[in-house]
Amino acid sequence: MQYSIEVNNQVEIYDINKVAKQASGAVLLRVKNTVVLATVAREDTQVSEDFLPLTVQYIEKHTQRVGSPAVT
Repeated sequence: MQYSIEVNNQVEIYDINKVAKQASGAVLLRVKNTVVLATVAREDTQVSEDFLPLTVQYIEKHTQRVGSPAVT
């Protein structure tokens, strides 16, 4: 399922449950060259502890011009 919304003159494209099929729910958000994947995994059994496991993985990819600095 895909939704497109325009916010601040930018188109946000949401792909719901298209990737990460093993997760309970997943959303892939695309805005220009930026992509965010949010997933949820859960179990049906209730745990006895007050514990919320949270994992964040941040990967920034960009190109950099390779070369030597100018010599004066």
